[in-house]
Amino acid sequence: MDVLGIEPNTRSYRVRVQRGDGPVVGLIPETLVGAMPRHHDVYDWIARHADRIEAALITLAAGQTPRPPYDQLRLAKES
Repeated sequence: MDVLGIEPNTRSYRVRVQRGDGPVVGLIPETLVGAMPRHHDVYDWIARHADRIEAALITLAAGQTPRPPYDQLRLAKES
């Protein structure tokens, strides 16, 4: 998983995961990590939950809804 940075307008972190047919890019709202988390805390949280985040993004890309709390993730266009 690659963390591509923060989207200031949505206060979400952009991440990219690879799957067999290409990359999937998603947005993780920082509120999923906590109220007003510090930047490095978000990166640590993403690292600890990488497997679940990847599975949730692949589920979203397949047109399904992941289980909470990962249902808060959203797909994004790759930039």
